[in-house]
Amino acid sequence: MDMLTPDQARALWDAGGFFILTGLPQGSEYGIDGTFNVVRTCSGTKFVPPGLHLLTWSASTPSPSGVPLRSGLLRVFAAKERVAFAYSSSEEDASPADTPSDAELVALDAALAPYPFAGLARWKALTTHITAAIVNSVLPGGIVDALMSADGDEGAAGRTMRFPVFDLKKSWPTDAVGSELTRHAQDKSWLLGSVAAKTGPTSLIAHLQLAFVLVLYLSSSAALDVYRRFLSLLARAPTALLDPAASAAPFAPAALRRAYLALIHTLAAQLLALPDNVFDADLPEMDVFCLGEIAQLGRNVGAALAARRAAWGDVAGEVERAWAALQRAGRRWGWAIDDLGAAGGADDSDEEGEYAPIVVEP
Repeated sequence: MDMLTPDQARALWDAGGFFILTGLPQGSEYGIDGTFNVVRTCSGTKFVPPGLHLLTWSASTPSPSGVPLRSGLLRVFAAKERVAFAYSSSEEDASPADTPSDAELVALDAALAPYPFAGLARWKALTTHITAAIVNSVLPGGIVDALMSADGDEGAAGRTMRFPVFDLKKSWPTDAVGSELTRHAQDKSWLLGSVAAKTGPTSLIAHLQLAFVLVLYLSSSAALDVYRRFLSLLARAPTALLDPAASAAPFAPAALRRAYLALIHTLAAQLLALPDNVFDADLPEMDVFCLGEIAQLGRNVGAALAARRAAWGDVAGEVERAWAALQRAGRRWGWAIDDLGAAGGADDSDEEGEYAPIVVEP
C-alpha cells in the first residue's frame, strides 16, 4: 500500500484487526485474500478490515510429499479483532496461540505486513455471499489445506470439507419412474430445490463462491470438483427459473431470481480474478466446461425472462446488465458468450459425459 502518514497509520492501527502468525520459516510464502509474498521475517498482517478473510501460508521446508503445501485459515473478522496462530515446523501445521497484548503488538509491528487494500474490492466481489455460518458449516474451525478431501469424495477420511453432498447423476426423487426419470435427468430443478431446502437458494451461491476461492488460492482439487457440481446444478435447472412452484422449490420465487442475479455477478468476478494462462497450466479443460455451463445458464435465464418477464420485475433489467458484464469478462479469455436466450431450447448434453445420469433398474 502507499506510504502512510503517522496519523493514517495510527487510525488504521486503532480501527483494524490483526492476524499474528509466528514461527513461519524464512523464505516461506504468506498471503491474505489472494495477495501472496515470499517472506524473510513475517509475523502476520495488521490493519485487517472487518469481514471474511483467507489467510494462507506455505512453509519453505518441504512437506512429506516434497511439494510445498499451502494451508489457510478462513475466518470472519470482527472490528479490531486479534487472531493469533503459531506455526510448528516439527508438526508442519499452525494452531491457535494466545492473543497478543498491546505491548506485544507494538513489538511485532515491524514484522507485520499492512493489509493489501488494493485487492480488497476483488476479494469482496468473489465472496459476497459467504457468511460465518457457511464457513463454520463447511470448515469447522476455519482451517483448510490443499489436500483436504470433501464429504462425499471417494476415499474421504479424516478432516474434510463439509460441502453439501449431492449426485448430479441421480437428480430425481426416489419415487420417480419412466418419463419422470428422463425429465429430472435433463432438468436439475428438483435436485436444486432439494439441496437448497434448508438454507435457501443464496446458500448455493455461497458454496460456489467458497469452493472457487479454495481452488484459486489453495489449489484444492477437492474444491474444484465441488465447484463443478454446484455450477452444473445451477446452470441446468430451467423449470426452477420458469416456474419455481412447479419445481417444488421450497423458497420464494423472488429469492431464487435474486440468487441467479448473484450467480451471474459471481461468474463475472471469477473470470476477472483468474490468473493469466490458468486454463493452459493449472486448470486444463476447465474453460470448455465453464463456457458450456455459462451457455446453458444463458439459455435458461433468457427463456425465463422471455416467458415471464413481468414476474421478474426490476430484477430483469439487473440480470440483463449483469449478463452484459459477464460477456465482457469472457472476452478476456477470447470467449464469445451469447446473449441471454440466444440459442433457445434445452440442452441434452448433460445426458452424456461426466454427469451422465445413472439409472438403476428395479
